[in-house]
Amino acid sequence: NYALKSHAREEQLCHQLQQETNRFSYFVENAKEIFYHLDTDGHFLYVADNFYTILGYPVAEILGTNYLPLIHPEDAQACNAFLETLLQYKGAPQEHTYRIKTQEGIYIWQTATISVIHEAHKTYFAGVSREITKFVVAQEQLTQQKQFYEKILDELPIAVAVYDRHQRYEYLNPEAISEVHLRSFAIGKTDVEYASFRNRNTEFGAFRQKKFEEVIATKKPVTWQDEMYNPKTQTTAYHTRNLQPVLDKEGTLEWFIGTGIDLTQIRNSQEEVLQNKKLLADIVENSAVGILVQGPHSEIILNNAAACNMLGLSQDQLVGKTSFDPHWNVVHPDGSPFPSENHPVPQAIKTNQVVSKVIMGVNRPITQDLVWLLVDAVP
Repeated sequence: NYALKSHAREEQLCHQLQQETNRFSYFVENAKEIFYHLDTDGHFLYVADNFYTILGYPVAEILGTNYLPLIHPEDAQACNAFLETLLQYKGAPQEHTYRIKTQEGIYIWQTATISVIHEAHKTYFAGVSREITKFVVAQEQLTQQKQFYEKILDELPIAVAVYDRHQRYEYLNPEAISEVHLRSFAIGKTDVEYASFRNRNTEFGAFRQKKFEEVIATKKPVTWQDEMYNPKTQTTAYHTRNLQPVLDKEGTLEWFIGTGIDLTQIRNSQEEVLQNKKLLADIVENSAVGILVQGPHSEIILNNAAACNMLGLSQDQLVGKTSFDPHWNVVHPDGSPFPSENHPVPQAIKTNQVVSKVIMGVNRPITQDLVWLLVDAVP
């Protein structure tokens, strides 16, 4: 009776073991991952049946063969080096990515998790691999898109910087920081950290920090002007800066985009124009020759001190008067009236030609005396 019970128990255990084995086999053969064993020389000791369904090779033809002919030639050396390193590595399973050829001759991307198994009389690799082609292709497309947009941004004539939500640089174009090594250093740093590295005063970083805080609080772009003095060149650079928030669909801040337009050349040109204008005004004002600037209707819009003295009027009294004002009472050298439409300025405007060396007698309205002038009019 005891023997019968013992036998029945043994049969029950064998049946349960067979069921577990069948379930495991079903899982292995129908999984999307491929299970396999390799000896230390790279020969297949075991492959699951789904090796055929996934890669197209019959299991019987693969057993005992080396794995390398299936690996893309560009990846073969790295795969061998990975396995050699793994033999010396005593730790957790390691991952490796490579391309493997299907029976149709198409290479697909796989990533494998491989462990080294040490048994009583042998050592072998136990691996499980899965296809990641779609993931790799997607990553390549994203990389190409990133390179495409960065190439465009790199050529822009304005400074562009992209910051993450923690205000760390993710991208800078050459217009923002021209030196390659400084651009590389800045990636992952904040404005405060970069300013400290460049030995800029603490006010610079604090000012930029306030701009970030303003954008975070309002979720709206901020624009400002800044000046940056370079002690090495002893020059000042002028920029218009803009900090733009980038929000996701829920309105959460994801990035900041900073742009800067260099206004230094424009600013310097404006200053040069102002300096030249002042110089010209000084020359005109201090000239011994009377100078009047008249508009298209002969109205006086500018005059100098010499002209005021000659005509006996102040600068304010002269501005706005025209050649047609009857108070001038202009005469020819022979004393005959000199019609206003024949005056040098109206004639120069009418003909668009220089009128020169015209002698005119002008009655000064305040002193009521006659002054003789030699007049040139240049349109």
